[in-house]
Amino acid sequence: MSNSLPVWVAQAATNPDAPNVVPDTLPAAPSAPGGVEGQPGTTDPTMQQQQATGGGFEFMMLIFLGVMVLMLFFSWRSQSSEKKKREAMLSSLTKGAKVQTIGGILGTVTQLKDDEVVLRVDEGTTLRFTRGAVQSVLDEPDA
Repeated sequence: MSNSLPVWVAQAATNPDAPNVVPDTLPAAPSAPGGVEGQPGTTDPTMQQQQATGGGFEFMMLIFLGVMVLMLFFSWRSQSSEKKKREAMLSSLTKGAKVQTIGGILGTVTQLKDDEVVLRVDEGTTLRFTRGAVQSVLDEPDA
């Protein structure tokens, strides 16, 4: 530590009328292998403060990475559940169901093949689509 700090403390202790002002910054202490010269076993206070707060960055990074992993996990789960719902909807298509395609075309299923769906969109007009082009089933046929 600096020689001026003990003098400042000594002046404040001996002179009660002296203003009680704390210096804004402490002067840099000489670095010695065992601590400050003349005071074995002590270290620079700024070094102690850096060591005490040095783990804050790593802790924040761990929290950040944990939040990112949770976000990715929940995103993956929601995507997989929606994909399962869509596959179930496409596999349950039946003749007579009213559907909407990805392009917005409304029609009634007239034929089902392995990978194709034939839709009647108007009297005498049929269109052929892949099953993946069906976006949603609007109305199930009456059985």
